[in-house]
Amino acid sequence: MSYQAIDYHAADQVATITLNRPEARNGYTVRMADELADAFTRAEADTTVRVIILAGAGKDFCVGMDLASGGLDLDPEELSDSGWVEPATRVTAKMYASHKPVIAAVQGSAVGVGATMILPADYRLAASDARFGYVFSQRGLYPEGGSTWFLPRIVGLGRAMDWMISGRVFDVAEAF
Repeated sequence: MSYQAIDYHAADQVATITLNRPEARNGYTVRMADELADAFTRAEADTTVRVIILAGAGKDFCVGMDLASGGLDLDPEELSDSGWVEPATRVTAKMYASHKPVIAAVQGSAVGVGATMILPADYRLAASDARFGYVFSQRGLYPEGGSTWFLPRIVGLGRAMDWMISGRVFDVAEAF
């Protein structure tokens, strides 16, 4: 697969997968989802890779679904296929199933799918300027990518419910 929304680089036993749409603050697209799923499959199959790093180019990790570029404009034929998987799960499922450690390196905003996609990582490292938000309730959207399963297991049910229901954005100190 030729990558347009991400970069993939493997060297010295490390595969680095970088969200590479800094002009759109790494806004998530269906194409990005498919490229990320492919890159995780590629890293998993590469016997020289021992660890996978997921990062974002520019000042933000990922500001969520890029609604300006069509959001979830999907092909109706794709939806009629019983094997359809929503775009965030295409990545989180691959990450969760990985036999190799996954490190998510987060800077700036990680909101919506940007916050969701890091949940199955083995390590989540955040810069001091990182901000997180599960803003689905404020957008009238459902939480995706298994976030309602992953988040309570990481931070506890009470905190997960607060973050999900309020939809507020919080800083790295609260995330820690």
